[in-house]
This record gives sequence, C-alpha cells and structure tokens, in this order.
Amino acid sequence: MLSLEVMADLGRLHSALFRVRFQIDSVYNSPMSMSGQQSLIDGLPPEIAKRIHPDWKKNETDYLTQRDQLLAQYQHKWIGFAAGKVIAAGTSPVEVLHAAQASGKHPFITCVGHENEPNRMRRASFAYDSTYPREPLPVIALAYGGPLNMSCR
Repeated sequence: MLSLEVMADLGRLHSALFRVRFQIDSVYNSPMSMSGQQSLIDGLPPEIAKRIHPDWKKNETDYLTQRDQLLAQYQHKWIGFAAGKVIAAGTSPVEVLHAAQASGKHPFITCVGHENEPNRMRRASFAYDSTYPREPLPVIALAYGGPLNMSCR
C-alpha cells in the first residue's frame, strides 16, 4: 500500500505530465495563420470530429482567411462568424455564442486575436464515479481566489 505522501507525489506527477502533454499536443499551440493553418477539429478524437457540421469547418476556414482584416475592428472582442461575415460581436462570450447560434448557420465563435488561447465557456459539475472500472481518476484540491475573468484580453 502506498503512503499518502507517495500517492500525493504521484498525483502531482500525473498532473504535471498532463500539463506538459497538453501544452505540447494542444491545437491551441498551433498558430492560426494561413501558413501551416490547423483546424481546431484536428485536435479532436476522430469519433468526435466526424460529428462536427461541415458548415462549422467552412466558417472556421473563412474566418482564418479574413482574420487579418477583422483584427482592426474586432481585436479583443468575441465574434460569431458565419457565411463569410461577422454575425454577432461583443465582450461576453456567452451572449455572442447565443446570438450567433440563433442564426442556425453553425457559426465559428472566437475571440479575435486570442484564437490560440483556450477558453472555458461552460461549467460541468458531477459526483466522483466510484464505479469507474480502471485506475481511479486523480482527485485534486482547488483554491478559488475570486471571480473568473471572462474577457479574452
């Protein structure tokens, strides 16, 4: 049986390895420019990627071709981009998401100039699954230090 100290060290090691793997493998570390352009879909498992609507991919590609022109007007702002144009813009990612999705055009949502930065727009909360069949998932302690900054700046 491992002591609590060794288990804590293993947990920190797993966490550090995950962070390093995420930092190396993440699609967010790929420049979103026309040279060496990589879709966010490329970072998804194939079984998930095939469920993405083709219009979303087209909207992402169209956004990347127009990104440099959009920087002057929309830098540091959230936008919904579809059918070759900005269909929603603002400082709140959730408001922009809802406004853009209402179009039904499978919009590409991003914060202009901050495309390579991961952003969390949803919160999930669930109990620990004690019936998980393999190695138990690590349990981490989290200290909350204040309100989250949802701006993309």
